[in-house]
Amino acid sequence: MVKRLDYNGIIPEFLKRVACEISNPLAILYNKSVTEGMVPQEWKRANITPLFKGGTRSEPGNYRSVSLTSYLLEAIIKDDILNHLTVYSLINDSQHGFLAKRSCLTNLLEFLEHVR
Repeated sequence: MVKRLDYNGIIPEFLKRVACEISNPLAILYNKSVTEGMVPQEWKRANITPLFKGGTRSEPGNYRSVSLTSYLLEAIIKDDILNHLTVYSLINDSQHGFLAKRSCLTNLLEFLEHVR
């Protein structure tokens, strides 16, 4: 069986097995980066890869490009920003994107109620 490598050349199964051991050092690195407002050049570099959308695989138009960046850091920053906005009540009730239990559908349903 061939092991699938992620974009950094690391087998995902390996990351799952060492998650407990590497989570604290990664948290320290990420927190230091956020605190100092500096992001290492390597974290800014993205690998662009084609993602198959459907149809004939030989057609280039059936692929979309995806930027593989540091997902963990992006998730941490998003969570911190969302937490800050929530704690200080900076999110308007009409905001639905990127919020738990809120979506385009809930936005449309609220709009429909408002129009009626």
